[in-house]
Amino acid sequence: MVTGTVKWYDERRGYGFIEPDDGGECLRVRRSEAQGNLFEALRDDKRVAFEVEKGPEGNRAISVEIR
Repeated sequence: MVTGTVKWYDERRGYGFIEPDDGGECLRVRRSEAQGNLFEALRDDKRVAFEVEKGPEGNRAISVEIR
């Protein structure tokens, strides 16, 4: 798993961005990718672990867990 920090998350829209610790580009995260009810805990500056999925619209964070 990759680790990083939630750069920002908009609860109303259900998405945000995570900044990976390795300094790569920020990855989009959607509410549906959070484990369980974790989306309620996604807040700016929260530490998270996640998998990276490559897709046609770029990379995104999946299987997100709070650290």
